[in-house]
Amino acid sequence: MTGRLGAGAAASLLAATVLALVWVVLTAGTARASALPVQVSFDNLLPGETRSTSWPVSVPVAATIAAATVHQDGADGVRWTVRLCPAAGGGCLDLLSAVAGQAVAQGDYRVQVGLVATDLEPGQSRGLDARYTLTEGADGWLADTGGALAMTGTPAMALALTAVALATLGGLLVVVARRRDRDDELAERRSAVAP
Repeated sequence: MTGRLGAGAAASLLAATVLALVWVVLTAGTARASALPVQVSFDNLLPGETRSTSWPVSVPVAATIAAATVHQDGADGVRWTVRLCPAAGGGCLDLLSAVAGQAVAQGDYRVQVGLVATDLEPGQSRGLDARYTLTEGADGWLADTGGALAMTGTPAMALALTAVALATLGGLLVVVARRRDRDDELAERRSAVAP
């Protein structure tokens, strides 16, 4: 095999093998995620007043809360409740005390946000801005098979395609190097036979 082409082929095949192994390791850590935003603002509040709002959400697959951030605008003088309740009824999940790792079953829900004005001046406003990140429970081997949540983590498919491309390049370089070796051998035989 011609030296430079043989080295290039070996390097391409080695790179493809390494990328394939990296893909296997990293896809074990990929997950699909979706955000559940909770943004509510109540204006012109009066002491002792109670307000609430709700809206439907759907969790397309069984998920886990991966992260939760909650910011209360003017937290003093009010008491908030934020719950995720199954649309069909049943126990609600208190999102203000939700922790990472908490399971959320697949299904349709209503986000229910409530506020009780305890001790504030009349006419004030209060807001709540929360974001919950839900991750799909699929394992890494199945994470790229079209789950219902958006993929986060390593772009495993890009790594796999790169590995395939490098393996193909390595194979082509091997074929070209063998042809050159064969052509060189034929040229040497002809020159040895020629007078």
